[in-house]
Amino acid sequence: YLNVTVPDNRRGVLQDVHWYSGSLGYFPTYALGNLFGAMMMVEIRKAIPSIDQDIVTGNFASILSWLRKNVHAHGMRFSGLELIKQIAGKELSEDAFVEYVSAKF
Repeated sequence: YLNVTVPDNRRGVLQDVHWYSGSLGYFPTYALGNLFGAMMMVEIRKAIPSIDQDIVTGNFASILSWLRKNVHAHGMRFSGLELIKQIAGKELSEDAFVEYVSAKF
């Protein structure tokens, strides 16, 4: 369909495991996950000032503790939108993600 010849399957067009089954709807969830993650990271940074050093040293205990308290403990009690509002005190938005990528790139 794409008129592309590849040397083998490993380097082919179906590198994403969802594509072979036609599950292209996963891509919007990746974008949403980035928005949720960026907003959570803002809150994690507020709660754990040493987070950058913790990550550098491979110490993820503080992040896991924060996630257990603020995310995992709720299970399915809240929708994603309700949970992020509870965590961040505001509606889901792209602001934190745009700030992150602007600083990174």
